Amino acid sequence: KSSMLSRVAHAAWRATGVGGEEMARQAKGMRVRQIMNSSSFASSSSRCLHGLQRSFHATPCAARKKGILYEFGLLFNRKKREERDQAIKEEVNMGRFPELNELHRTGGKLFDAEDDIIPAALSTSFPELKCFTADGKEHDLMHILRGKVSCVSVFIRDFARPMLKSWEEHIDELKKEYPQLQIIQLSFVEGAAYRMIKGLMLSSMKKRIPQEKHHEIHMCFGSSDEFRKALSVKNRLVAYIFLVDSEGRMRWQAVGYPLSHEVRFLQKSVGKLLEIRSRK
Repeated sequence: KSSMLSRVAHAAWRATGVGGEEMARQAKGMRVRQIMNSSSFASSSSRCLHGLQRSFHATPCAARKKGILYEFGLLFNRKKREERDQAIKEEVNMGRFPELNELHRTGGKLFDAEDDIIPAALSTSFPELKCFTADGKEHDLMHILRGKVSCVSVFIRDFARPMLKSWEEHIDELKKEYPQLQIIQLSFVEGAAYRMIKGLMLSSMKKRIPQEKHHEIHMCFGSSDEFRKALSVKNRLVAYIFLVDSEGRMRWQAVGYPLSHEVRFLQKSVGKLLEIRSRK
């Protein structure tokens, strides 16, 4: 059938020129439609799309980053397999680009900050992290947090940096009002390629940041998965502000750009946590 269509088109082209060319295009179009409508094409395309979907969704982000050794380890750890399966379900249910979609929908304000601190009995311990300060020294962040009331600002992607900047003025004012308050700015650098140039990145950070703030800036090289899981940080494109008490527990949090009432809540919560610490 296709050869007959081609012969008709060729004859028309020899007879009429442009019109025949048009008929040739139509004949090719008919052939393409025949192929696309065939059962074999539908079956193969379906298998191809299914394969792409499986390759995209079959492994959650954390597992994709950890690679083949992580997958091999799952063979001998039932709990880890169950955790991975749950992560897969959550990721598939959220759909494609969930963080970006959520950011566009909310403007980064995922929730409103509470007007009071979280009770100690209901609070969550701040995760253990190995970090580097601007002078290149490695340390345990929890060791720095314990014994002091700290305001910890966190961003995981550079996309969130403007949000963090919008809090800095208010946090600096708090520091003037409460000199005992410890300021920590924590960022994550994910990816093996960045770890290879860790020294260069720390050197660059040291030059860009005023010396009096070197002790405030902390950089963590590695995955943020465990940190995000511990504090229910689901979106990496927004900035987070945490108040951590002297026991290393997260007692207040905010997200996105600051609202005027959230700044007041932050000030109130800092005062309350410092008062609690002074009574011990």
